[in-house]
Amino acid sequence: MKKKTCTRCGEAKEPAEFPGNKRTRDGLGSWCRACVNEARRVVPRYVYDAGLKRTVENPDPRPKSKVR
Repeated sequence: MKKKTCTRCGEAKEPAEFPGNKRTRDGLGSWCRACVNEARRVVPRYVYDAGLKRTVENPDPRPKSKVR
């Protein structure tokens, strides 16, 4: 394989710059490693903030169980 284009940044890069993915035809992911790492740095902060906000607003989001 010559080069592959990242679907996120649009740059043509060497196949070694893409993570493996067994589900695709070429065995490589669609995002380059740089884009994957950037996305992973952003997402955990969002998930943590959303979870913290949910905890502060509603400390016990689970429904109360019926006691018999």
